Amino acid sequence: MELVQVLHSREKVTELHKAKIESFSQEAIVQSSKWTKAILHLLSSQMLIEGVGKEKAKQLTHKYIYDFNYKIGRAAAEKAGNPTDLDSFLEEYCVKAMGNIPAVPPQEIVERTAKRCVWGVRNCLYYEAVKKVTETFPELTDPDTMEVFKERCGMDEAWANGFNPKMKFKRIKFALDGDDGCYFECEVE
Repeated sequence: MELVQVLHSREKVTELHKAKIESFSQEAIVQSSKWTKAILHLLSSQMLIEGVGKEKAKQLTHKYIYDFNYKIGRAAAEKAGNPTDLDSFLEEYCVKAMGNIPAVPPQEIVERTAKRCVWGVRNCLYYEAVKKVTETFPELTDPDTMEVFKERCGMDEAWANGFNPKMKFKRIKFALDGDDGCYFECEVE
């Protein structure tokens, strides 16, 4: 076996990588992460379709996204003392949970009463990443793949149902369907 010349030590490679990362803006890093995530989710959607068919792939994707996020919403409710009011949901989900995800912009409250709220986001970086993937790799975004992929966006309803099973929740706009953002309506009794 022939020994090849080492261009940089591990320490130097680590230093160069750190400098490279630091040269990018935080927004560029988040967008790159979303781009990668979008590609992986699209590829896994295609693989599921190939393995079990489109309808079963949609069911499976919906189930694992729903179940996981329902548990997170349930845990947040328990930690907050199981509140059932709208203000608690908005604080725990829109402010705290979504506020901790760098790629999610602040939530826009469109309409608000004591028991009802319409809210959402206009600039979802995940949606923007999917648009860029579509331009670069259109074969990843065929109609069947996109139907399965859209099931991944069911986390909001699942989280809300976990937080307060009695709250009525529905998506009223969906960026992946061509709307100007993703907006939701929730109502408590």
